[in-house]
Amino acid sequence: MSIKVAVIGAGVVGMSTAVVLQERIHQAEVTVIAEEFLEKTLSYGAGALFRGDASIHHDLKLNETWLQASHTHFSKLANMAEQAAQQKVLTEEEQNANLKNSESLASSILSLKPSSVINSSSQTANDLENLSLHNGNSENASPTEKSAPSIIEETKLKDSNQSIPKLIMETTEADDLANNNSSSTADLNKLNLTSNDSSNSLNVKSSNSRSPSPCRSGSCRSKSPNQNGKELPEHGIRLVHGYHLTEVCENAVGNELMSKLVNDWRSLSIEELAKLTPNIRFKYGYEYSSIIIEPGTYLRYLMAKFHSNKGQLLKRTISFRSINDFDFLHRNFHVVFNCTGLGAKQLMSDHQMVPIRGQTVIVRADWIKSFYTFDSNYIYPRYDGSVVLGGCKQYGNWSQQLNDFDRQAILAKCSQLLPELTEAEVIGEFCGLRPHRAEIRVERERIYSPDKENQHDWLNVIHNYGHGGNGFTYSYGTALHAVKLIDDLVHQCEH
Repeated sequence: MSIKVAVIGAGVVGMSTAVVLQERIHQAEVTVIAEEFLEKTLSYGAGALFRGDASIHHDLKLNETWLQASHTHFSKLANMAEQAAQQKVLTEEEQNANLKNSESLASSILSLKPSSVINSSSQTANDLENLSLHNGNSENASPTEKSAPSIIEETKLKDSNQSIPKLIMETTEADDLANNNSSSTADLNKLNLTSNDSSNSLNVKSSNSRSPSPCRSGSCRSKSPNQNGKELPEHGIRLVHGYHLTEVCENAVGNELMSKLVNDWRSLSIEELAKLTPNIRFKYGYEYSSIIIEPGTYLRYLMAKFHSNKGQLLKRTISFRSINDFDFLHRNFHVVFNCTGLGAKQLMSDHQMVPIRGQTVIVRADWIKSFYTFDSNYIYPRYDGSVVLGGCKQYGNWSQQLNDFDRQAILAKCSQLLPELTEAEVIGEFCGLRPHRAEIRVERERIYSPDKENQHDWLNVIHNYGHGGNGFTYSYGTALHAVKLIDDLVHQCEH
């Protein structure tokens, strides 16, 4: 028997939960329901540096469990990408060596006497055939040359006016996501997953002026070669060295959670700090290596996995207080996962949910290789040579408009740390509301029908929201925990 599951929310937490459901519960038929997808989500504009936060839950052991699970997941992907890149370099070197051998062989043949050429022709043919077979081995074909999963068929729901769409894209576009994961602004427009109203502000520069002009979509970084000629892994995850600095006190940079996870966590001396950042007198600092995630690329990676496992998308607003929405969910799904982030404030009347407004500036600065976090600001290098500069943390601020004062403050502070940034070209900006909660909520709840005459109907709801600015860091760990909460339903279906 299959288990029909709805995941409400298509940010990194929602999509991670959907993919974990598919991978862990094979009988699950998963539908992601959301108002916005991909570039219209808050996750798309995240800084996405992997960093633990001791304040996200009172149970430190649970926090560590979530963090460890996520770190293992992201580290595995980053290591696989690094190994693949090294293998590619070795393959290219091998091909170059074969080419040189071939040229040398041809030169030797030309220098031989006619009779010698005839006598050696059989061996020469074998050598050249082997070389050709080695270079043209079909088993080494790139992923883009393999067939993509087929588009799923439209499935009717028990709702007179609603149906779950197939992946809301043409076959060629779905193939591109599933195989290639390379997208452009045009590809995003073709997805037709978003409305004209944006929940976050995203501007992309179209001229050489310091102030960006508005654009519908952000820059896409999938498979974008950097200055070293390397390609971005399809999941957009890589290991980067960096620094955590403060002008305040040691507690502002000390991170016991991260020091346990990474092997190169090291305290910086006053002399090292002065040499590293001569323009700012930092009192304390650490250096270590962590994971940086390219948000748009990783979201597309999750979407591609979700699609390949026959997942379905539904663009729709859901309210548990609406009798029609409740009945729709009750009739069509055995369990509902609530991954709505800040939307849980209305969906669940959760007054613990508070927005923390953030704003970033994106510049082109391909010489910056390390990340820097210093008090409320940060500098995160991207794979395509762009750099994300942040930020601000404005508690309770619901404004989603880009603010000139915040932009100038970010540029000034980051340029003080790295003066060369004053000459960097501004290519974009982003503004979003972090879904802050005193603690991340991962738990199960029965929600009864809002129809007071029909109180015997209820929904199995699994909550997974309230990650604040830690959505990418804890997304996989909390997804595993949330999926574990329906083990009893899986057991019932199996028996």
